[in-house]
Amino acid sequence: MTAKRQTKPRVRQTAAALRTKRINLRASASQDRAIRDAANAAGKTVSQFILDSACRAAEDLRLDQTTFRLNPAQWKKFVAALDRPARPSAALRRLMTRRPPWEQ
Repeated sequence: MTAKRQTKPRVRQTAAALRTKRINLRASASQDRAIRDAANAAGKTVSQFILDSACRAAEDLRLDQTTFRLNPAQWKKFVAALDRPARPSAALRRLMTRRPPWEQ
């Protein structure tokens, strides 16, 4: 017997309806060509490609700049954890013995 999962109805909005802000920029001819070629290769519009790329870069930057504060006792435990040798799992051992895809 399978149980049916009840789901709440979703309200769908188009991406265009959610996008209300405009971003303008200028590019050189070579930058324009590179972006258009890359967008085409990715199967995206230039706007989709630029927005996806910019959002990914913004998220990466924000994640790289995340700070957290520790008191001295927490800092000591944190450093000890970093200094402790890793205990590889069976899955990690299997992964490390596989041939990388670029060498196959």
